[in-house]
Amino acid sequence: MPMRRLLLPTALLLAAACALPALAQDDAEQDLSANRTYSIDENTQIGIAHFEDLYTEVLVIFHDWQLAASIDGYLFEIDGEWGLGVPLGSDITGDGQPDLVAMEFSGGAHCCFTYYIFALAPEVRQLAVLETGDAGARFVDLDASPGLEIESNDMSFAYWMTSFAQSPAPRVVWRWDGQAYVAAPALMAAPAPSDAELARQAAGIASADGWGGTDWNPDVWAVMLDLIYSGHMDTAWTFMADAWQPGRTDMEAFHRAFSCQLQASPWWPAVAELNGLPEGPLVTDCPTGS
Repeated sequence: MPMRRLLLPTALLLAAACALPALAQDDAEQDLSANRTYSIDENTQIGIAHFEDLYTEVLVIFHDWQLAASIDGYLFEIDGEWGLGVPLGSDITGDGQPDLVAMEFSGGAHCCFTYYIFALAPEVRQLAVLETGDAGARFVDLDASPGLEIESNDMSFAYWMTSFAQSPAPRVVWRWDGQAYVAAPALMAAPAPSDAELARQAAGIASADGWGGTDWNPDVWAVMLDLIYSGHMDTAWTFMADAWQPGRTDMEAFHRAFSCQLQASPWWPAVAELNGLPEGPLVTDCPTGS
């Protein structure tokens, strides 16, 4: 087995060349120090091949010295790197077997993070591909049961009526249901702030400088989204009315536009369930693309 482990860097490059047809012959002769290799046990090895000129990395998983899976992307991190916080071989799903979480970063100013989750035993299987946009993900134990849940943020309101820096992104949760990672509205529920605290926030927003001309103050829907994504939609509508700048006559227009954006989110079914709403949209005849 030690001899076989010594061969992994070479096998990694060969597997990467097969997985990525764009590789040129010279790429297979690159400096092996640019690659990373990991061992789960004597049967399962993982490698990441880095191809500088192609702006590409290839992640491969070997099981019983056979190539079991491969994915390619811009940059991969595993084994707790980049603050991922999930050591290699952690039991993510709670079945008592080792798993792999690989985070892919797409590059760019503030985008994007994709998470690939693999079962590593008794066989290698891809369990999930989770797109989180700019938000990233956090692997946490929210219910004290075996395995971990995944926290992230819904980026559906990024750049909506404001800059990216001011765009709210409410918390969301996935859980493993034995077959797939699914939205977990029950784990998104949280107590609402006190009435006194909400009144204080509403008064501050209503009198703030964030309003101007036809501009709406993004602090309004930042609080609303936190309330809605924790199960307090009725309170969110009340807050909207309390936080609206006195004298403005466009609150109903905001209500409609906000509702259209909200129900366009991929998390809307979970949010509707969390708030006890029937299936279906809040608003019909929304503009195309909302």
